Amino acid sequence: RLGGNAVADFVIFGRIAGSSAAGVEEAAPAEEAAPAEEAAPAEEAAPAEEAAGGLYVPGTYTAEATGMGPVTVKVTVDADAITAVEIDGPGETPGIGLAAIEPLGEQVMAAQGAEIDGVTGATLTSTAVRTAVAAALAEAAAQAEEAAPAEEAAGGLYVPGTYTAEATGMGPVTVKVTVDESSITAVEIDGPGETPGIGLAAIEPLGEQVMAAQSAEIDGVTGATLTSTAVRTAVAAALAEAAA
Repeated sequence: RLGGNAVADFVIFGRIAGSSAAGVEEAAPAEEAAPAEEAAPAEEAAPAEEAAGGLYVPGTYTAEATGMGPVTVKVTVDADAITAVEIDGPGETPGIGLAAIEPLGEQVMAAQGAEIDGVTGATLTSTAVRTAVAAALAEAAAQAEEAAPAEEAAGGLYVPGTYTAEATGMGPVTVKVTVDESSITAVEIDGPGETPGIGLAAIEPLGEQVMAAQSAEIDGVTGATLTSTAVRTAVAAALAEAAA
């Protein structure tokens, strides 16, 4: 549905057909956008027993982040996969951010996660979608962990080792997460391309947040939105790889 003040409301179910938006220029403001808001609780979550052995508790999870305006993402999952994505960004720039919403949804479905390339020229909208999808999936995964039977938890959450993942902030951000059977024991974050005094300064506190949260569900650092999002995304990917 597209009308009024060019409000975008696209629902992507399964494989989405449609052409990708052409690359257009979108100037990012000098200061980074405010951190994403926390993910909303899951809607229509299936009973806990359905999550056993799966990545997620089936249901629809909603999260919001800031692009040119609020960008709301609803991610529907079954036990092991994303089955649908709905992105709403009525405040995004017509012809730029609005045009990017459909291809961004396609990228999420193809990647089955928040680790997407984004759309050239629509940096703020792309970042908002990554952030919101990561938050929604983190909520779905957290629900699954809580729902897992006690006897399964006794066998360990992770395969002990060090797992590496990369995401994009101002530049490549590499995260190494070391785990034992039940917890994160160390985090190493490397982002040499992050902005001095902003993203670079955020790396240490972001690592502390990961250790405190024992997950990718961190608040992030105000003003360092891109770096915070990259760390969330990379930590989530590393922990997914480590999952027993």
